[in-house]
Amino acid sequence: MRASVSWTKLLPYWFLLFTIGFGWFILSPLVESIITAFHSSLAPVVLLISLYGYTMVALGLLAGWLSARFTVRSALFAAGILSVIGLVGRSISPDYTILFIFQTMAAVAYPMAVAPVGSISESISRERAHTITGISIGVLFLGMAVGSFSGGILLSEIKLNGTFWLTAILAIIALVVIIPGTKGYPVDYKGRSLRGVFKAGVVKNWYVGLVIASVSVMFGGIAAEVLATHSSYATTSAYYGGLLGGLTFLGSALGAIILPPLFEKYIFLKKGIIITSFLAFVSVFSLSYFLSFMP
Repeated sequence: MRASVSWTKLLPYWFLLFTIGFGWFILSPLVESIITAFHSSLAPVVLLISLYGYTMVALGLLAGWLSARFTVRSALFAAGILSVIGLVGRSISPDYTILFIFQTMAAVAYPMAVAPVGSISESISRERAHTITGISIGVLFLGMAVGSFSGGILLSEIKLNGTFWLTAILAIIALVVIIPGTKGYPVDYKGRSLRGVFKAGVVKNWYVGLVIASVSVMFGGIAAEVLATHSSYATTSAYYGGLLGGLTFLGSALGAIILPPLFEKYIFLKKGIIITSFLAFVSVFSLSYFLSFMP
Protein backbone atom coordinates (compact mmCIF):
# COMPACT_ATOMS: atom_id res chain seq x y z
CA MET A 1 0.00 0.00 0.00
CA ARG A 2 1.37 3.38 -0.99
CA ALA A 3 2.01 6.03 1.63
CA SER A 4 -0.12 9.15 1.35
CA VAL A 5 1.47 12.21 -0.24
CA SER A 6 1.56 15.52 1.65
CA TRP A 7 0.53 17.67 -1.30
CA THR A 8 0.32 20.86 0.79
CA LYS A 9 4.09 20.77 1.32
CA LEU A 10 4.50 21.23 -2.42
CA LEU A 11 2.27 24.31 -2.74
CA PRO A 12 5.01 26.90 -1.96
CA TYR A 13 7.32 25.30 -4.54
CA TRP A 14 4.56 25.06 -7.12
CA PHE A 15 3.61 28.70 -6.61
CA LEU A 16 7.24 29.72 -7.18
CA LEU A 17 7.34 27.73 -10.43
CA PHE A 18 4.01 29.23 -11.54
CA THR A 19 5.23 32.81 -11.00
CA ILE A 20 8.43 32.11 -12.94
CA GLY A 21 6.48 30.72 -15.89
CA PHE A 22 3.94 33.56 -15.67
CA GLY A 23 6.62 36.26 -15.63
CA TRP A 24 8.38 34.56 -18.53
CA PHE A 25 5.71 34.13 -21.18
CA ILE A 26 3.60 37.14 -20.33
CA LEU A 27 6.18 38.84 -22.57
CA SER A 28 4.94 36.98 -25.64
CA PRO A 29 1.83 39.12 -26.35
CA LEU A 30 3.64 42.28 -25.16
CA VAL A 31 6.31 42.25 -27.87
CA GLU A 32 4.94 45.17 -29.90
CA SER A 33 4.40 47.30 -26.79
CA ILE A 34 7.93 46.58 -25.52
CA ILE A 35 9.36 47.55 -28.92
CA THR A 36 7.52 50.87 -28.75
CA ALA A 37 8.22 51.62 -25.08
CA PHE A 38 11.95 50.83 -25.23
CA HIS A 39 12.57 52.06 -28.80
CA SER A 40 13.87 48.66 -29.82
CA SER A 41 13.29 46.21 -32.67
CA LEU A 42 11.78 42.74 -32.91
CA ALA A 43 14.94 40.62 -32.57
CA PRO A 44 16.21 42.15 -29.28
CA VAL A 45 12.75 41.90 -27.71
CA VAL A 46 12.34 38.26 -28.75
CA LEU A 47 15.76 37.68 -27.17
CA LEU A 48 14.25 38.71 -23.82
CA ILE A 49 11.88 35.73 -24.06
CA SER A 50 14.62 33.39 -25.26
CA LEU A 51 16.86 34.26 -22.30
CA TYR A 52 15.05 31.74 -20.09
CA GLY A 53 15.85 28.92 -22.50
CA TYR A 54 19.45 30.06 -22.87
CA THR A 55 20.00 30.20 -19.11
CA MET A 56 18.57 26.71 -18.74
CA VAL A 57 21.01 25.38 -21.34
CA ALA A 58 23.98 27.32 -19.96
CA LEU A 59 23.28 27.04 -16.24
CA GLY A 60 21.11 23.94 -15.86
CA LEU A 61 23.95 21.64 -14.83
CA LEU A 62 25.56 24.41 -12.76
CA ALA A 63 22.27 24.94 -10.92
CA GLY A 64 22.16 21.23 -10.12
CA TRP A 65 25.73 21.35 -8.84
CA LEU A 66 24.95 24.38 -6.66
CA SER A 67 21.95 22.55 -5.21
CA ALA A 68 24.24 19.62 -4.37
CA ARG A 69 27.00 21.88 -3.04
CA PHE A 70 24.72 23.78 -0.70
CA THR A 71 21.08 22.80 0.04
CA VAL A 72 17.80 22.45 -1.83
CA ARG A 73 16.31 25.33 0.17
CA SER A 74 19.29 27.52 -0.73
CA ALA A 75 18.64 26.88 -4.43
CA LEU A 76 14.96 27.79 -4.02
CA PHE A 77 15.79 30.92 -2.01
CA ALA A 78 18.26 31.96 -4.70
CA ALA A 79 15.61 31.37 -7.37
CA GLY A 80 13.06 33.44 -5.46
CA ILE A 81 15.48 36.31 -4.80
CA LEU A 82 16.72 36.42 -8.40
CA SER A 83 13.14 36.37 -9.67
CA VAL A 84 12.14 39.28 -7.40
CA ILE A 85 15.20 41.40 -8.23
CA GLY A 86 14.87 40.67 -11.95
CA LEU A 87 11.14 41.35 -12.23
CA VAL A 88 11.17 44.45 -10.00
CA GLY A 89 14.14 45.76 -11.98
CA ARG A 90 12.28 44.99 -15.21
CA SER A 91 9.40 47.13 -13.99
CA ILE A 92 11.58 50.21 -13.41
CA SER A 93 13.98 49.82 -16.35
CA PRO A 94 14.48 53.13 -18.22
CA ASP A 95 15.97 51.61 -21.38
CA TYR A 96 16.55 48.31 -23.17
CA THR A 97 20.05 47.72 -21.78
CA ILE A 98 18.86 47.87 -18.17
CA LEU A 99 15.80 45.81 -19.11
CA PHE A 100 18.06 43.14 -20.61
CA ILE A 101 20.23 42.96 -17.48
CA PHE A 102 17.29 42.53 -15.12
CA GLN A 103 15.53 40.12 -17.46
CA THR A 104 18.66 37.96 -17.46
CA MET A 105 18.60 37.90 -13.65
CA ALA A 106 14.95 36.84 -13.68
CA ALA A 107 15.75 34.15 -16.25
CA VAL A 108 18.45 32.59 -14.04
CA ALA A 109 15.71 31.86 -11.49
CA TYR A 110 14.31 29.26 -13.91
CA PRO A 111 17.16 26.69 -13.79
CA MET A 112 17.73 27.38 -10.09
CA ALA A 113 14.10 26.52 -9.28
CA VAL A 114 13.88 23.46 -11.55
CA ALA A 115 17.25 21.89 -10.62
CA PRO A 116 16.15 20.30 -7.31
CA VAL A 117 12.75 19.08 -8.54
CA GLY A 118 13.82 15.41 -8.44
CA SER A 119 15.18 15.66 -4.90
CA ILE A 120 12.03 17.43 -3.70
CA SER A 121 9.82 14.82 -5.37
CA GLU A 122 11.67 11.89 -3.78
CA SER A 123 11.58 13.53 -0.36
CA ILE A 124 7.78 13.87 -0.55
CA SER A 125 7.14 10.36 -1.91
CA ARG A 126 9.73 8.06 -3.46
CA GLU A 127 6.99 5.86 -4.94
CA ARG A 128 5.27 8.77 -6.67
CA ALA A 129 8.34 10.82 -7.55
CA HIS A 130 7.58 10.77 -11.29
CA THR A 131 4.05 12.02 -10.65
CA ILE A 132 5.25 14.87 -8.44
CA THR A 133 7.96 15.84 -10.92
CA GLY A 134 5.44 15.84 -13.78
CA ILE A 135 2.97 18.00 -11.86
CA SER A 136 5.75 20.41 -10.86
CA ILE A 137 6.84 20.92 -14.46
CA GLY A 138 3.18 21.09 -15.46
CA VAL A 139 2.63 23.97 -13.02
CA LEU A 140 5.54 25.82 -14.65
CA PHE A 141 3.95 25.29 -18.08
CA LEU A 142 0.59 26.38 -16.67
CA GLY A 143 2.16 29.66 -15.53
CA MET A 144 3.57 30.14 -19.02
CA ALA A 145 0.15 29.48 -20.56
CA VAL A 146 -1.65 31.87 -18.20
CA GLY A 147 0.96 34.53 -18.93
CA SER A 148 0.49 34.13 -22.68
CA PHE A 149 -3.30 34.18 -22.40
CA SER A 150 -3.56 37.13 -20.01
CA GLY A 151 -0.78 39.39 -21.28
CA GLY A 152 -2.90 41.08 -23.95
CA ILE A 153 -5.84 41.59 -21.58
CA LEU A 154 -3.64 42.99 -18.81
CA LEU A 155 -1.93 45.30 -21.29
CA SER A 156 -5.26 46.86 -22.24
CA GLU A 157 -6.34 47.22 -18.60
CA ILE A 158 -3.22 48.25 -16.66
CA LYS A 159 -0.76 49.11 -19.45
CA LEU A 160 2.76 47.74 -19.89
CA ASN A 161 4.25 49.03 -16.65
CA GLY A 162 1.32 47.76 -14.60
CA THR A 163 1.64 44.33 -16.20
CA PHE A 164 5.34 44.21 -15.35
CA TRP A 165 4.61 45.21 -11.75
CA LEU A 166 1.97 42.49 -11.42
CA THR A 167 4.58 39.83 -12.25
CA ALA A 168 6.96 41.42 -9.73
CA ILE A 169 4.32 41.41 -6.97
CA LEU A 170 3.57 37.73 -7.57
CA ALA A 171 7.31 36.98 -7.39
CA ILE A 172 7.55 38.82 -4.06
CA ILE A 173 4.63 36.81 -2.68
CA ALA A 174 6.29 33.58 -3.87
CA LEU A 175 9.53 34.50 -2.07
CA VAL A 176 7.66 35.30 1.14
CA VAL A 177 5.80 31.98 0.92
CA ILE A 178 8.79 29.70 0.27
CA ILE A 179 10.77 30.96 3.29
CA PRO A 180 8.51 29.26 5.87
CA GLY A 181 6.89 26.84 3.44
CA THR A 182 10.02 24.85 2.55
CA LYS A 183 11.21 24.01 6.07
CA GLY A 184 10.49 20.32 5.59
CA TYR A 185 12.37 20.08 2.30
CA PRO A 186 15.50 17.90 2.08
CA VAL A 187 18.81 19.41 3.11
CA ASP A 188 20.87 17.29 0.74
CA TYR A 189 20.41 17.18 -3.02
CA LYS A 190 19.90 13.60 -4.19
CA GLY A 191 20.93 14.08 -7.80
CA ARG A 192 22.37 11.80 -10.45
CA SER A 193 26.03 11.74 -11.29
CA LEU A 194 27.21 13.96 -14.12
CA ARG A 195 28.23 10.87 -16.07
CA GLY A 196 24.73 9.44 -15.70
CA VAL A 197 22.99 12.37 -17.36
CA PHE A 198 24.84 11.66 -20.61
CA LYS A 199 23.80 8.01 -20.90
CA ALA A 200 22.01 7.12 -24.13
CA GLY A 201 18.59 6.73 -22.51
CA VAL A 202 18.80 10.05 -20.68
CA VAL A 203 20.09 11.93 -23.74
CA LYS A 204 17.12 10.53 -25.67
CA ASN A 205 14.77 12.05 -23.10
CA TRP A 206 16.65 15.35 -23.31
CA TYR A 207 16.22 15.36 -27.09
CA VAL A 208 12.48 14.68 -26.92
CA GLY A 209 12.02 17.50 -24.41
CA LEU A 210 14.15 19.86 -26.51
CA VAL A 211 12.16 19.15 -29.68
CA ILE A 212 8.77 19.61 -28.01
CA ALA A 213 9.76 22.86 -26.28
CA SER A 214 11.46 24.40 -29.32
CA VAL A 215 8.61 23.50 -31.65
CA SER A 216 6.06 24.97 -29.23
CA VAL A 217 7.84 28.32 -29.24
CA MET A 218 8.67 28.21 -32.95
CA PHE A 219 5.12 27.75 -34.19
CA GLY A 220 3.83 30.51 -31.94
CA GLY A 221 6.37 32.86 -33.54
CA ILE A 222 5.56 31.62 -37.04
CA ALA A 223 1.87 32.19 -36.43
CA ALA A 224 2.57 35.78 -35.40
CA GLU A 225 4.65 36.41 -38.53
CA VAL A 226 2.02 34.87 -40.81
CA LEU A 227 -0.71 37.02 -39.26
CA ALA A 228 1.50 40.08 -39.57
CA THR A 229 1.67 39.59 -43.35
CA HIS A 230 -2.08 40.13 -43.56
CA SER A 231 -2.86 43.80 -43.05
CA SER A 232 -6.13 43.09 -41.23
CA TYR A 233 -4.23 41.20 -38.51
CA ALA A 234 -1.02 43.23 -38.37
CA THR A 235 -1.90 45.12 -35.18
CA THR A 236 -2.98 41.98 -33.32
CA SER A 237 -0.42 39.49 -34.63
CA ALA A 238 1.64 39.48 -31.42
CA TYR A 239 -1.50 38.97 -29.35
CA TYR A 240 -2.60 35.98 -31.40
CA GLY A 241 0.95 34.63 -31.43
CA GLY A 242 0.85 34.71 -27.64
CA LEU A 243 -2.57 33.07 -27.66
CA LEU A 244 -1.39 30.21 -29.86
CA GLY A 245 1.79 29.84 -27.83
CA GLY A 246 -0.35 29.75 -24.70
CA LEU A 247 -2.41 26.92 -26.14
CA THR A 248 0.71 24.84 -26.72
CA PHE A 249 1.88 25.41 -23.16
CA LEU A 250 -1.57 24.68 -21.79
CA GLY A 251 -1.39 21.34 -23.61
CA SER A 252 2.10 20.80 -22.19
CA ALA A 253 0.84 21.58 -18.69
CA LEU A 254 -2.08 19.18 -18.95
CA GLY A 255 0.16 16.48 -20.40
CA ALA A 256 2.78 16.90 -17.67
CA ILE A 257 0.15 16.85 -14.93
CA ILE A 258 -2.04 14.01 -16.26
CA LEU A 259 0.26 11.59 -18.10
CA PRO A 260 3.03 10.87 -15.53
CA PRO A 261 0.55 9.63 -12.89
CA LEU A 262 -0.99 7.30 -15.47
CA PHE A 263 2.35 6.05 -16.77
CA GLU A 264 3.66 5.58 -13.23
CA LYS A 265 0.54 3.77 -12.04
CA TYR A 266 0.62 1.27 -14.89
CA ILE A 267 4.46 1.03 -15.04
CA PHE A 268 4.36 2.57 -18.49
CA LEU A 269 7.25 5.02 -18.26
CA LYS A 270 9.36 3.84 -21.22
CA LYS A 271 6.37 3.52 -23.52
CA GLY A 272 5.21 6.91 -22.28
CA ILE A 273 8.21 8.67 -23.83
CA ILE A 274 7.47 6.88 -27.12
CA ILE A 275 3.84 8.02 -27.05
CA THR A 276 4.93 11.57 -26.24
CA SER A 277 7.38 11.56 -29.15
CA PHE A 278 4.71 10.25 -31.52
CA LEU A 279 2.20 12.92 -30.47
CA ALA A 280 4.86 15.60 -30.98
CA PHE A 281 5.54 14.24 -34.48
CA VAL A 282 1.84 14.28 -35.39
CA SER A 283 1.50 17.83 -34.10
CA VAL A 284 4.55 19.12 -35.98
CA PHE A 285 3.52 17.35 -39.19
CA SER A 286 -0.02 18.76 -39.03
CA LEU A 287 1.12 22.32 -38.31
CA SER A 288 3.76 22.16 -41.06
CA TYR A 289 1.20 20.89 -43.56
CA PHE A 290 -1.38 23.57 -42.85
CA LEU A 291 1.20 26.38 -42.81
CA SER A 292 2.70 25.16 -46.09
CA PHE A 293 -0.63 25.09 -47.92
CA MET A 294 -2.35 28.06 -46.28
CA PRO A 295 -3.94 30.62 -48.66
